[in-house]
Amino acid sequence: VAMLLLNLPPSLRFQQENIYIATVMPKEPSGDGVNRYLEPIIGMLENNYRHGSHFTSTYDNPRKGRSTRSMIALEVFDLQGAKRVLGHCSVRSNHNFCSFCTTSKADIGNFDWEQWEPRKLEDLRAAAEQWRDATSATARKEIYQKYGVRWSALWGLSYFDPTRSVIVDGMHNLFEGLVEFHCRDILGIDNPDPEHEPEKAAD
Repeated sequence: VAMLLLNLPPSLRFQQENIYIATVMPKEPSGDGVNRYLEPIIGMLENNYRHGSHFTSTYDNPRKGRSTRSMIALEVFDLQGAKRVLGHCSVRSNHNFCSFCTTSKADIGNFDWEQWEPRKLEDLRAAAEQWRDATSATARKEIYQKYGVRWSALWGLSYFDPTRSVIVDGMHNLFEGLVEFHCRDILGIDNPDPEHEPEKAAD
């Protein structure tokens, strides 16, 4: 898990010395196993957002220092990582494959975005808390299958909103061809009739 300071200009933001490695995981965790690595970080970030930190001396204020507050503005993942960290169902789920709307696989061919019902923040939080507070594995499984959400450590941030702050990074989204793979192979969006392929533009 790496963190970047968005206050820095882009020319400095991605330099190695300015990237903060918050935690390293020994392997890709399964299920909600990622939470145990995130919870200590989230606790510190929430405290810093609410109360701030005071630096006794800074370049601009060597005698008095200054107080700062910080927050996570955006969470950037590949698609599979986003699903796991957010506690959302896989894209292969029949009923909750989308993290942002309530469309089911049965309606996958509906491209009228005005008919897509956005997921509501309060519903996502309520379902995640219901999963967290469930007392048995069976109850958690039922909640997960019904709502497509399990508890994520990110809900420990009072300002966390997965419907607005999560993005898929450009490398996975474009350069590795995952947009095409996601649309054609996972969502099944393709032209079923090869005889009606769109004509290629003339050179």
